[in-house]
Amino acid sequence: MVVAFQSAWGNVVAQENTPAAMTFCYQDKELFPNYMGETNAKLVSNPGINIELVDQIASELNLNVRYVRYSWNRCLALLKVGRVDSLIASYNKDRAKIGVFPMAGDSPDAAKRINTLGYYMYHMTNSPVWDGQGLVDNKTVVAAPLGYSVVKALRGLGIDVIETGSPEDVLKLLRYKRVDAIAAPGTTADALIRADITKYSDIKKDPIPITKRPYFIVFSQKFSGQYPELTKAIWQQTEVVRIASRQQLVYKYYNP
Repeated sequence: MVVAFQSAWGNVVAQENTPAAMTFCYQDKELFPNYMGETNAKLVSNPGINIELVDQIASELNLNVRYVRYSWNRCLALLKVGRVDSLIASYNKDRAKIGVFPMAGDSPDAAKRINTLGYYMYHMTNSPVWDGQGLVDNKTVVAAPLGYSVVKALRGLGIDVIETGSPEDVLKLLRYKRVDAIAAPGTTADALIRADITKYSDIKKDPIPITKRPYFIVFSQKFSGQYPELTKAIWQQTEVVRIASRQQLVYKYYNP
């Protein structure tokens, strides 16, 4: 089918063939509030903020989306070979080699982000382990979820990081004192702690984020090559939908 894509202001910008469906990959672990459910399928009700935003974007563009859920590293591997069309990720040079980001010159265009996510340090000591620049004690043993961008950021500071599992897995490592601290996405780790406050009551969160990054809908090189105007239209609509709907969805998920 050939369709005309429109800008946020209603102007027709281009025409091209569209796919029968766009395959979107996301994790099979719950990452509150963005992805909900410990399952390999999209939840029918309250699937997560990011998924609801993707649904809105697709609806505005009359685009069908097929959702698949795998481990994070598998989603990246499938994007690289073009077996899935899109996922949500923060920018780094390694990911830019396998996927296509919305760019403004040499940097990703933050206006086209779907959300912003902060990573924080969690521990069981009374004093902070992260001072905003690095570890207070260089002997601190840190774990982080496998494949997450915070790992690269910490290693860039010369910090050894144990990569393993999911945010819930590294929280368990911390609780059982297998590591001294963990680096995890704040919204997800906070939700896990709140959900079982008795189990995690001794865990402290340092207030200064390790990193705070914009996240984007990223496309495979195959998809963006076949559908360049659709790719641009999705990024443009992402900005519109994020501004219009994200805060309402945040309130919905935090105030069920």
